[in-house]
Amino acid sequence: MASENNSINVGAGSNIPSNTQHNTNNTSGGGLNNGPITMFGGTPTLNFRAVHNNYSPLSRHASPRAIFDIPEVRNDRFVGRDDIFKKLWHLLDDNRNNSTLGRVALVGLGGMGKTQIALEYCFRNYPSKYEYVFWIMANSKESLSSSFLKVAKLLKLSVTDNESLEVRISLVKNWFHNATKRWLMVFDNADDENVHDFMRNSYPSAGDGDIILTTRDAIAYHKMS
Repeated sequence: MASENNSINVGAGSNIPSNTQHNTNNTSGGGLNNGPITMFGGTPTLNFRAVHNNYSPLSRHASPRAIFDIPEVRNDRFVGRDDIFKKLWHLLDDNRNNSTLGRVALVGLGGMGKTQIALEYCFRNYPSKYEYVFWIMANSKESLSSSFLKVAKLLKLSVTDNESLEVRISLVKNWFHNATKRWLMVFDNADDENVHDFMRNSYPSAGDGDIILTTRDAIAYHKMS
C-alpha cells in the first residue's frame, strides 16, 4: 500500500439527492426472475441486486465470471463530486502498485454522501474496470457476517449458514487472493469500534483488487489499516 494518505475527506460538496428508488421490489425487466437479475438473501434490512454474467456450465460450484452486487439501483440524480472521483482514480489507478492492493477510505460526517459516492463509483467502473463488485455492510458484526455469507454463496463457495464469521472471511479472502480478474469490495458504514478487529482481519491481503471503506471516523480507518 502506498505511503501517502489514502483517505479522502468527503465534506460538503455538490448536492447529491438521496436515492429514493431502493431496490426492495426490483420490478425492472418484469420481475425477480426475468433476465440476469436475481434476488438473494443478505442483510436483514436491505435486499441486494446481484447481476451475474456467463456462468460456467461445467459445474454448479464454478464461480461466476462476473458479479455486480450492490444495495441500490443507480441514483440518476447524482451530480458533482468530480474532485472525489479524480482522487479515487489517482489512488486506485494512477498510483496503483501491482504488488499491493488499493485501499481508500471515504471519511465524513453522516449525510455527506459517502455511500452515494461509493455506489456511483461502482456503477461507473463495472464491468469496464472490475469484473467483481461486492458490497459489505460493516455497521455491525451481524451485518458483516451476513454480507460475507452472501459473498461466499454468490461465489459458489462451500459455506453453510451455521459457520462462524471467521470461517466465512477465510473462505472469501482465499478466493480473492487467487482471483484472476480485478475486483472491488466496498465496506460501508464502518463506524462501530466493536467491528474494527473483524474488519482488519477481513481485508484480503493479496490479489488484483481494491477496497473502499466509508466511515465517519478517520482515526478508525487508520486503526483498521
